[in-house]
Amino acid sequence: MKVEIINHGSLVSFYPLDDDAREWWDSNVAECPMLGDRYFVEARYAADICNGINAELEEEIECTWCGGECYTTYANRRNELFCSKNHRDASNRALKRFLSKSEEIA
Repeated sequence: MKVEIINHGSLVSFYPLDDDAREWWDSNVAECPMLGDRYFVEARYAADICNGINAELEEEIECTWCGGECYTTYANRRNELFCSKNHRDASNRALKRFLSKSEEIA
């Protein structure tokens, strides 16, 4: 089962990429707005959906920041998954610092 998840701030989009993902979505998620083939969900509900997808996959998902296991996932706009909001925010800050220093060098 493959699902593309993108955090847009107040909304999170879910794009089921295969038949298994579409079947899971139809069986487990109530109706929600769509734009094309993407489902849009309020950010406050996205974590529960991600947890349901993770449970279905029954595989360990590692935090991009610390490498620990994610029991609840938090995604950023680069589709990286984190075990906490703090780790997601730390990654975003580190990337901003890196980009600002690379601009100074150039």
